[in-house]
Amino acid sequence: MTGSSIQCGFDDSAQRKEMWANYSTTLGAVIHELGHSFGLPHTKTGIMWRGFDYLNQVFMINEPHETSPIIGNDKCRWDRSSAVSLYFSPYFRSFSKQKNYSQKNVCTTI
Repeated sequence: MTGSSIQCGFDDSAQRKEMWANYSTTLGAVIHELGHSFGLPHTKTGIMWRGFDYLNQVFMINEPHETSPIIGNDKCRWDRSSAVSLYFSPYFRSFSKQKNYSQKNVCTTI
């Protein structure tokens, strides 16, 4: 094992057994759990499934210790149903797009 390999402790790296993979899975799991806080259920693909294990592929050209490039990362993304739910979620809609919005009842701070 290399210096960056997991030698002791909990391995939640999707069997990759490297510290960078643990960080990737952990950050992806945070996004997954945030999805639940916005009302998203588990899906059959994407972040709300186990796609969060591959969050590193959003930012990398290839996996460490691999020479071939990552082509078409379809694992770490929002499933279509999740994306549509987030698009119409009141948490992400601006006030100007909501119905019954009145300009005269708005207080603005600078």
